Amino acid sequence: MLKGLLRYDKKSGGSHGRALNAPVPTLGLLMDDRLEPSPRLPNIGAMFDNLSVFPFPVVFWRPSDNTLCTHRCTLMDPSLGITPNRSICFDLLHTLYLGPLLTWCQLALWHLLMAGVWGDGRAPTAAQLILCILAMRSELMAWYKTRHTLYPHENLTRVSDFTPKMIGTFNDPKMKTKAMETYGMLLFLVDMLAKYGGVVGDAPKLMEAGQMLVRYIAIVRASPINMSAADLQERTPPYEKTNEQLEP
Repeated sequence: MLKGLLRYDKKSGGSHGRALNAPVPTLGLLMDDRLEPSPRLPNIGAMFDNLSVFPFPVVFWRPSDNTLCTHRCTLMDPSLGITPNRSICFDLLHTLYLGPLLTWCQLALWHLLMAGVWGDGRAPTAAQLILCILAMRSELMAWYKTRHTLYPHENLTRVSDFTPKMIGTFNDPKMKTKAMETYGMLLFLVDMLAKYGGVVGDAPKLMEAGQMLVRYIAIVRASPINMSAADLQERTPPYEKTNEQLEP
């Protein structure tokens, strides 16, 4: 029955494989569900049409539910000791450096620009914004040199250049630093908030959030893969709770 309902769907927005051209309610299958390789059926093209002993388990994939994952990961096999619970961990590149860090850097940089730290940035024209960025870039490069003097063994990834496209506009702010470049920008902007905070609105809150991100990265870098309870529970004032306030 299944063999008669399968066809090759090679359309750019299709199922990209051997898929059903009609639903099979008795098996919980929908139209366009795709036949997938499995431990019992590793080669669909060579084996499926020759099956003669039934029942036989086969696996289907539902392309309509695709997100970033387009196939079952064949490495996930308990017999290999590889399972999601044992093997998958958070990817700091995408969940931290290109996530909260990038967002914080964008917010902090535009607060500094709008405060006029590197020129008249309150409502900058394109030309004024370029002048602000050039001034900021000059201070960033000087900061890199000072940082290297203070921490000569630190392998800090630097931004090679800074352009208007990297930060967007007043109406559409952005931050387009790469992963480890963002960490350097985090350190730079925390120092700039400490230096110019008197003219930046919300500077104490911004700086506190930035310092907590710096501390978080330091804890993660210094910890083994399985972090200790003390590292997992570390708090940064003023969010630290007393013993009476801790939830059970």
